Amino acid sequence: MSAWRVRLTDMAVADIREAAAYMADQLANPMAADDFLDEVQAKVDMLKKSPESYARARDFDLAKAGYRWCPVGSFLMFFIADDTHHFVCVERVLFGARDWKSLL
Repeated sequence: MSAWRVRLTDMAVADIREAAAYMADQLANPMAADDFLDEVQAKVDMLKKSPESYARARDFDLAKAGYRWCPVGSFLMFFIADDTHHFVCVERVLFGARDWKSLL
């Protein structure tokens, strides 16, 4: 089976940068920021292998739109997988306690 192509939207990249900067600067924990970035990369690598193994979003409207999610520490990575083209688009990486539905 061939690997899936994965693309992160500009918003997803901004989410990741913002979260890592917050951990490093505001929480004064650069190791947590590094661990977070490593985990993001690990999840992206997993998406390249089997994005369909992750659950659809629990919200009906988001699930209907094709959103799936995977945990990244205290964050949620939301993505849409196109089975036909073997393509994954990571839309956002949001803190789990946020009102993420309104941000998608």
